[in-house]
Amino acid sequence: MAGGTRSYEMARRFVEAGHEVHVVTARDVGGAKGWVTSTVADFTVHGIDVAYDNAMSAPRRIVAFAQYALGAGFRAARLRPDVVLASSTPLTVAIPAGVARLLSRARVVFEVRDLWPSGPIAMGYLRDPVSRFLARALEKFAYAISDQVVALSPGMLDGVVEAGKPASQVHLVPNASDRDLFAVDAEVGSAWKDRHPQLGDGPFITYAGTFGAVNDVAWLVDLAAEFPAGDGPTFLCVGDGAKIDDVRRRALEAGVLERNLHVLPPIPKVEVPAVLSASTAVIAVQLDIPELLVSSPNKVFDAFAAGRPLIINYGGWQKDLLDESGAGLVLSRKPSEAAAQLRAFLSDHDALAMAGRAGADLARDRFDRDALARTMLDVLEMAHDSRRRR
Repeated sequence: MAGGTRSYEMARRFVEAGHEVHVVTARDVGGAKGWVTSTVADFTVHGIDVAYDNAMSAPRRIVAFAQYALGAGFRAARLRPDVVLASSTPLTVAIPAGVARLLSRARVVFEVRDLWPSGPIAMGYLRDPVSRFLARALEKFAYAISDQVVALSPGMLDGVVEAGKPASQVHLVPNASDRDLFAVDAEVGSAWKDRHPQLGDGPFITYAGTFGAVNDVAWLVDLAAEFPAGDGPTFLCVGDGAKIDDVRRRALEAGVLERNLHVLPPIPKVEVPAVLSASTAVIAVQLDIPELLVSSPNKVFDAFAAGRPLIINYGGWQKDLLDESGAGLVLSRKPSEAAAQLRAFLSDHDALAMAGRAGADLARDRFDRDALARTMLDVLEMAHDSRRRR
């Protein structure tokens, strides 16, 4: 399916290590009511049909999260697990984890994929004191029921510790690079590009991800508008989300839609390697808000796995990583300045090649999926050992 695949990649590696794995999730099960069970890569997936979309209003999404949380908690408890890995966002995933812990005495490992509720508060989604209080209370509850916590970035780890969780129980396991998946022949990328002649023969830069408020894909429209027709790179945006119509409308008004900026619907992860193989570089954009700079987006690690230069327009730990490694380019927030930086970077073939190699080195040495899965498994087994001691 389209979207992030961290749970899938980790689960199948846990099975390979000899463990029994069940994934309890909300998913589109073709209109079926109740739970649908299937086997994927030798683990069992329990899916409940809960309507959810990034374009939903905040109250409707809260209802969807609550529907899933209650159903998932009882489902997980019935499986009598030794350890529950609760992967968030949203924070409400702590509710089924707490139910499963209470009813089955399972140990809990809580995985923080976004630092909630700091992000929503910074974005203005939680404005009144009551909602903020409840969100903070849920955060404390999530960490209180957890024997161990996994954070996806250094900033997230610091945030968990600042919230009161002992540092000895918080572990850094960032998103990972699937090197085997992205190790495709150049012909695969060439064939994909041949099927998309609208991208032209010049350099093109790919954004593959969510079109949400945080992602600020509209900024790419402003950047594309800085390049005259026929002069500069083509931008390819692949994905969906609440802001996709706004991005299309803005691109149409700016005169760049289908000129040097193209939008394609989401694609399964197995098709992304072909797109990145054909790409000159990969770009990740988001709002430059301090509370959001702890993010750990999949597209960053996919760029490393594909050996493609990474371009970003924000600060934080990813900027530090690029500055240290030389694996890409950090753009100015001002589109006119960013366009000049990008033009110079794309014209320097040696710099592009060096950035791609540096990214591949990061994928191998720091973000290899197999190595990080072993680290995650160590954390799960640590939680299990605490169960046995008790």
